[in-house]
Amino acid sequence: MNNKTISIAGCGWLGLPLAKRLIKEGYTVKGSTTSVDKLDVLSQIGIEAHLVDYLTNILPEAFFKCDILVIIIPPGRNGQTAYAKGIKTLTEQIDTTKTKVIFTSSTGVYKDNNSTVHESSPLSPSPRSGTSILDAEKVIQSQTAPYVILRLAGLVGADRNMGNFLAGRQNMPNGKAPVNLVHQDDCVRSIVTVIQSNHWNKVFNICADLHPEKQIIYPHQSQTLGKVPPAFIDELTSYKVVNNSKFKDQYNFSYNFPDPMSFN
Repeated sequence: MNNKTISIAGCGWLGLPLAKRLIKEGYTVKGSTTSVDKLDVLSQIGIEAHLVDYLTNILPEAFFKCDILVIIIPPGRNGQTAYAKGIKTLTEQIDTTKTKVIFTSSTGVYKDNNSTVHESSPLSPSPRSGTSILDAEKVIQSQTAPYVILRLAGLVGADRNMGNFLAGRQNMPNGKAPVNLVHQDDCVRSIVTVIQSNHWNKVFNICADLHPEKQIIYPHQSQTLGKVPPAFIDELTSYKVVNNSKFKDQYNFSYNFPDPMSFN
Protein backbone atom coordinates (compact mmCIF):
# COMPACT_ATOMS: atom_id res chain seq x y z
CA MET A 1 0.00 0.00 0.00
CA ASN A 2 1.42 3.38 -1.02
CA ASN A 3 1.16 5.93 1.78
CA LYS A 4 0.96 9.01 -0.45
CA THR A 5 -2.28 10.91 -0.98
CA ILE A 6 -2.79 12.38 -4.44
CA SER A 7 -5.46 14.98 -5.14
CA ILE A 8 -6.47 15.34 -8.78
CA ALA A 9 -8.14 18.63 -9.67
CA GLY A 10 -10.11 17.71 -12.75
CA CYS A 11 -11.21 14.09 -13.10
CA GLY A 12 -12.08 14.26 -16.77
CA TRP A 13 -10.64 12.69 -19.91
CA LEU A 14 -7.12 12.51 -18.49
CA GLY A 15 -7.69 12.82 -14.75
CA LEU A 16 -10.03 9.85 -14.49
CA PRO A 17 -7.70 7.23 -16.04
CA LEU A 18 -4.87 8.71 -13.97
CA ALA A 19 -6.93 8.21 -10.82
CA LYS A 20 -7.70 4.61 -11.76
CA ARG A 21 -4.01 3.92 -12.35
CA LEU A 22 -2.97 5.45 -9.02
CA ILE A 23 -5.64 3.55 -7.08
CA LYS A 24 -4.44 0.33 -8.70
CA GLU A 25 -0.92 1.14 -7.50
CA GLY A 26 -2.09 1.67 -3.93
CA TYR A 27 -2.29 5.44 -3.63
CA THR A 28 -5.04 7.24 -1.76
CA VAL A 29 -6.72 9.36 -4.43
CA LYS A 30 -8.93 12.37 -3.99
CA GLY A 31 -10.67 13.67 -7.08
CA SER A 32 -12.55 16.84 -7.89
CA THR A 33 -15.47 17.58 -10.14
CA THR A 34 -17.63 20.66 -10.69
CA SER A 35 -20.69 18.43 -11.21
CA VAL A 36 -22.73 17.08 -8.28
CA ASP A 37 -23.95 14.25 -10.52
CA LYS A 38 -20.40 13.01 -11.05
CA LEU A 39 -19.59 12.61 -7.35
CA ASP A 40 -21.16 9.14 -7.19
CA VAL A 41 -19.36 8.09 -10.38
CA LEU A 42 -16.00 8.97 -8.85
CA SER A 43 -16.83 7.35 -5.51
CA GLN A 44 -17.77 4.06 -7.16
CA ILE A 45 -14.30 3.89 -8.70
CA GLY A 46 -12.68 4.27 -5.29
CA ILE A 47 -11.91 7.98 -5.49
CA GLU A 48 -12.57 10.21 -2.49
CA ALA A 49 -14.81 12.59 -4.43
CA HIS A 50 -15.05 16.33 -3.76
CA LEU A 51 -17.01 19.13 -5.34
CA VAL A 52 -14.45 21.83 -6.22
CA ASP A 53 -15.10 24.95 -8.27
CA TYR A 54 -12.79 27.94 -8.08
CA LEU A 55 -15.27 30.08 -10.03
CA THR A 56 -17.88 29.77 -7.29
CA ASN A 57 -15.39 29.51 -4.43
CA ILE A 58 -16.26 25.90 -3.57
CA LEU A 59 -12.92 24.87 -2.08
CA PRO A 60 -13.29 22.08 0.51
CA GLU A 61 -10.33 22.00 2.87
CA ALA A 62 -10.17 18.19 2.91
CA PHE A 63 -9.46 17.99 -0.83
CA PHE A 64 -6.32 20.08 -0.51
CA LYS A 65 -4.79 17.97 2.28
CA CYS A 66 -2.52 15.82 0.14
CA ASP A 67 1.08 15.03 -0.69
CA ILE A 68 0.74 16.01 -4.35
CA LEU A 69 -1.89 18.15 -6.07
CA VAL A 70 -2.25 17.32 -9.77
CA ILE A 71 -4.02 20.07 -11.70
CA ILE A 72 -5.59 18.84 -14.94
CA ILE A 73 -8.01 21.65 -15.70
CA PRO A 74 -7.99 23.10 -19.22
CA PRO A 75 -8.76 26.76 -19.84
CA GLY A 76 -12.48 27.31 -20.03
CA ARG A 77 -14.45 30.03 -21.72
CA ASN A 78 -14.12 32.47 -18.88
CA GLY A 79 -11.18 34.35 -20.30
CA GLN A 80 -7.43 34.36 -19.88
CA THR A 81 -7.39 36.21 -16.56
CA ALA A 82 -10.05 34.03 -14.94
CA TYR A 83 -8.10 30.84 -15.67
CA ALA A 84 -4.81 32.06 -14.22
CA LYS A 85 -6.62 33.43 -11.17
CA GLY A 86 -8.40 30.11 -10.77
CA ILE A 87 -5.14 28.15 -10.81
CA LYS A 88 -3.75 30.61 -8.26
CA THR A 89 -6.81 30.06 -6.07
CA LEU A 90 -6.26 26.30 -6.13
CA THR A 91 -2.58 26.50 -5.23
CA GLU A 92 -3.32 28.92 -2.42
CA GLN A 93 -5.40 26.25 -0.67
CA ILE A 94 -2.51 23.82 -0.13
CA ASP A 95 0.12 23.78 2.59
CA THR A 96 3.13 24.67 0.44
CA THR A 97 5.53 23.23 3.02
CA LYS A 98 3.99 19.77 2.62
CA THR A 99 2.31 19.57 -0.78
CA LYS A 100 3.87 19.49 -4.24
CA VAL A 101 2.12 20.47 -7.47
CA ILE A 102 2.00 18.86 -10.91
CA PHE A 103 0.42 21.08 -13.55
CA THR A 104 -0.54 19.85 -17.02
CA SER A 105 0.23 22.63 -19.46
CA SER A 106 0.33 22.51 -23.25
CA THR A 107 2.86 22.70 -26.06
CA GLY A 108 0.58 25.46 -27.32
CA VAL A 109 2.80 27.83 -25.33
CA TYR A 110 5.33 27.54 -28.17
CA LYS A 111 4.92 29.46 -31.38
CA ASP A 112 5.04 27.72 -34.76
CA ASN A 113 8.55 28.99 -35.47
CA ASN A 114 9.47 26.52 -38.24
CA SER A 115 11.98 24.69 -36.06
CA THR A 116 12.33 22.26 -33.17
CA VAL A 117 11.25 23.60 -29.79
CA HIS A 118 12.71 22.61 -26.43
CA GLU A 119 11.71 23.54 -22.89
CA SER A 120 14.13 26.48 -23.05
CA SER A 121 12.73 27.81 -26.34
CA PRO A 122 11.06 31.25 -26.38
CA LEU A 123 7.41 31.13 -25.40
CA SER A 124 5.02 32.96 -27.68
CA PRO A 125 1.54 31.43 -27.66
CA SER A 126 -0.81 32.79 -30.27
CA PRO A 127 -4.25 31.36 -29.44
CA ARG A 128 -6.01 32.75 -26.40
CA SER A 129 -5.96 29.36 -24.68
CA GLY A 130 -2.19 29.16 -25.09
CA THR A 131 -1.79 32.55 -23.47
CA SER A 132 -4.05 31.50 -20.60
CA ILE A 133 -1.99 28.38 -20.01
CA LEU A 134 1.29 30.30 -20.06
CA ASP A 135 -0.10 32.72 -17.47
CA ALA A 136 -1.11 29.73 -15.34
CA GLU A 137 2.43 28.33 -15.65
CA LYS A 138 3.78 31.60 -14.29
CA VAL A 139 1.38 31.32 -11.34
CA ILE A 140 2.63 27.80 -10.56
CA GLN A 141 6.25 28.90 -10.75
CA SER A 142 5.66 31.91 -8.51
CA GLN A 143 4.30 29.81 -5.64
CA THR A 144 6.59 28.34 -2.96
CA ALA A 145 5.41 24.75 -3.43
CA PRO A 146 7.72 22.43 -5.41
CA TYR A 147 6.26 21.86 -8.88
CA VAL A 148 6.57 20.03 -12.16
CA ILE A 149 4.98 21.45 -15.29
CA LEU A 150 4.20 18.98 -18.06
CA ARG A 151 3.60 20.57 -21.45
CA LEU A 152 1.39 18.04 -23.20
CA ALA A 153 1.19 17.81 -26.98
CA GLY A 154 -2.13 17.21 -28.77
CA LEU A 155 -4.12 14.68 -26.77
CA VAL A 156 -5.42 11.57 -28.49
CA GLY A 157 -6.29 7.99 -27.57
CA ALA A 158 -9.26 6.32 -25.87
CA ASP A 159 -12.39 7.98 -27.32
CA ARG A 160 -10.37 10.67 -29.09
CA ASN A 161 -9.54 8.93 -32.35
CA MET A 162 -7.90 11.41 -34.67
CA GLY A 163 -9.47 9.62 -37.63
CA ASN A 164 -12.65 11.46 -36.71
CA PHE A 165 -11.09 14.91 -36.43
CA LEU A 166 -10.89 15.98 -40.09
CA ALA A 167 -12.66 13.15 -41.94
CA GLY A 168 -14.09 14.27 -45.27
CA ARG A 169 -12.60 17.78 -45.16
CA GLN A 170 -11.09 19.08 -48.40
CA ASN A 171 -8.28 21.52 -49.29
CA MET A 172 -6.90 21.55 -45.76
CA PRO A 173 -3.85 23.83 -45.57
CA ASN A 174 -0.29 23.08 -44.50
CA GLY A 175 -0.37 19.40 -45.40
CA LYS A 176 3.39 18.90 -44.98
CA ALA A 177 3.42 20.20 -41.42
CA PRO A 178 4.58 17.63 -38.83
CA VAL A 179 2.15 16.79 -36.02
CA ASN A 180 2.88 16.93 -32.30
CA LEU A 181 0.68 14.41 -30.52
CA VAL A 182 0.71 12.25 -27.41
CA HIS A 183 -1.39 9.24 -26.42
CA GLN A 184 -3.53 9.31 -23.28
CA ASP A 185 -1.70 6.27 -21.91
CA ASP A 186 1.68 8.00 -22.14
CA CYS A 187 0.27 11.13 -20.49
CA VAL A 188 -0.92 9.04 -17.55
CA ARG A 189 2.41 7.23 -17.36
CA SER A 190 4.36 10.50 -17.42
CA ILE A 191 2.36 11.91 -14.49
CA VAL A 192 2.77 8.69 -12.49
CA THR A 193 6.50 8.79 -13.25
CA VAL A 194 6.77 12.28 -11.75
CA ILE A 195 4.74 11.25 -8.69
CA GLN A 196 7.08 8.33 -8.06
CA SER A 197 10.23 10.44 -8.45
CA ASN A 198 11.83 13.23 -6.47
CA HIS A 199 12.69 15.75 -9.19
CA TRP A 200 10.91 19.06 -8.74
CA ASN A 201 10.86 22.63 -10.04
CA LYS A 202 11.20 21.43 -13.61
CA VAL A 203 9.36 21.83 -16.92
CA PHE A 204 9.02 19.00 -19.45
CA ASN A 205 7.57 18.44 -22.90
CA ILE A 206 5.42 15.32 -23.25
CA CYS A 207 5.09 14.36 -26.91
CA ALA A 208 5.38 11.21 -29.01
CA ASP A 209 8.75 10.50 -30.59
CA LEU A 210 7.64 10.71 -34.23
CA HIS A 211 6.04 13.57 -36.13
CA PRO A 212 4.38 12.37 -39.36
CA GLU A 213 3.00 14.93 -41.79
CA LYS A 214 -0.63 15.97 -41.50
CA GLN A 215 -1.34 14.87 -45.07
CA ILE A 216 -0.13 11.36 -44.21
CA ILE A 217 -1.45 10.69 -40.72
CA TYR A 218 -4.96 12.15 -40.88
CA PRO A 219 -6.03 10.29 -44.06
CA HIS A 220 -4.46 7.10 -42.69
CA GLN A 221 -6.33 7.32 -39.40
CA SER A 222 -9.62 8.17 -41.13
CA GLN A 223 -9.28 5.19 -43.44
CA THR A 224 -8.70 2.83 -40.52
CA LEU A 225 -12.15 3.88 -39.24
CA GLY A 226 -13.78 3.51 -42.64
CA LYS A 227 -14.24 7.28 -42.90
CA VAL A 228 -13.74 9.49 -45.94
CA PRO A 229 -10.13 10.69 -45.63
CA PRO A 230 -9.41 14.41 -45.59
CA ALA A 231 -7.44 16.01 -48.42
CA PHE A 232 -4.60 18.44 -47.76
CA ILE A 233 -2.79 21.01 -49.85
CA ASP A 234 0.77 19.75 -50.41
CA GLU A 235 2.49 22.72 -48.77
CA LEU A 236 4.47 23.68 -45.69
CA THR A 237 3.61 27.12 -44.35
CA SER A 238 4.35 26.98 -40.63
CA TYR A 239 5.18 24.31 -38.08
CA LYS A 240 7.05 23.31 -34.95
CA VAL A 241 8.51 19.99 -33.82
CA VAL A 242 8.28 19.39 -30.07
CA ASN A 243 11.40 17.76 -28.67
CA ASN A 244 10.72 15.25 -25.87
CA SER A 245 14.26 14.21 -24.95
CA LYS A 246 14.51 16.06 -21.63
CA PHE A 247 11.81 13.99 -19.92
CA LYS A 248 13.08 10.73 -21.43
CA ASP A 249 16.62 11.45 -20.27
CA GLN A 250 15.57 12.58 -16.77
CA TYR A 251 13.43 9.52 -16.03
CA ASN A 252 14.73 6.92 -18.49
CA PHE A 253 11.21 7.06 -19.92
CA SER A 254 10.11 5.26 -23.08
CA TYR A 255 6.82 5.95 -24.82
CA ASN A 256 4.39 3.07 -25.22
CA PHE A 257 3.01 4.90 -28.25
CA PRO A 258 6.02 6.54 -29.93
CA ASP A 259 4.41 6.68 -33.40
CA PRO A 260 1.10 8.54 -33.86
CA MET A 261 0.47 6.46 -36.99
CA SER A 262 -0.31 3.55 -34.67
CA PHE A 263 -2.52 5.48 -32.23
CA ASN A 264 -5.91 3.96 -31.53
